[in-house]
Amino acid sequence: MLNGYHLKFLRHLIKCGVRFLIVGGQARNLLFGTHTKDLDVWVDLSDSNRPVLDDALIAWAEEHPSHTRLSWTTPLQLRPRVQIKFPDQYAMYMSESNEIVEIKLEDGIDVLTSLSGLDFNECMDRSIVHRTSVGEVRHLCASDLDAPDRTRKLMGDNSGS
Repeated sequence: MLNGYHLKFLRHLIKCGVRFLIVGGQARNLLFGTHTKDLDVWVDLSDSNRPVLDDALIAWAEEHPSHTRLSWTTPLQLRPRVQIKFPDQYAMYMSESNEIVEIKLEDGIDVLTSLSGLDFNECMDRSIVHRTSVGEVRHLCASDLDAPDRTRKLMGDNSGS
């Protein structure tokens, strides 16, 4: 189930105009009602999406400086197989109701730049629109979630700095 931190991040990506897909456990949750804690978001690395993606990630890091130890300067050095974690250490955030809330590492966000064996645009074409409290989001369709070895490879093939 999406937590307040996830929803805040998704709202931010939508507001910034970033092309992304929800993948992993949250996509399974939206399709089948399974339980997961973290949010995996696959971002489009195309030249047309890069300026808004860079700006959105830098703005998020500036708004939540305690959530990352990375240095944020444009252009970001994103490439396939890179993963960014928010938070990457113990952190707090301000909820929509202006309460300070702890966000545990296992409840955080993984920003993925690639998924093994899948093309972002093809997956976007097959993706499913889901209406949430922050607006419409897209997530992987069941066949892309269930591609051979997808569950095992989701995180393993996306490690990086």
